Amino acid sequence: MANKRVRVKQVGTGVAKCAFQVAIENTEEVKDGFCQGKQAVKSADRSKVVAADNNKLQGSLDIDSQVKALYPNEPRWDYALSYDDKIYFLRYILQKHLRLTELSTNLHG
Repeated sequence: MANKRVRVKQVGTGVAKCAFQVAIENTEEVKDGFCQGKQAVKSADRSKVVAADNNKLQGSLDIDSQVKALYPNEPRWDYALSYDDKIYFLRYILQKHLRLTELSTNLHG
């Protein structure tokens, strides 16, 4: 009898998605905007975003770039950042400093 090879599909070999990434991917207007770490933050602004522990920085979203065409005349947040299972929304104020606003204290709760 011939030797048959069976291919087994491995499950769970990819990188686990955080709740923030899942939420972005399930939101039509921004579904392609998730970036690892703070990569969604424009390079000129990235150095202004400092995390106490970079291992807790889960991902980011450039909200302004993602929805500008949909809401051209509306005020928009600049970025959303997931840190330690909390979402922070960032925007520039007139002095060109980033202001953080915590919207959700726990993505899993």
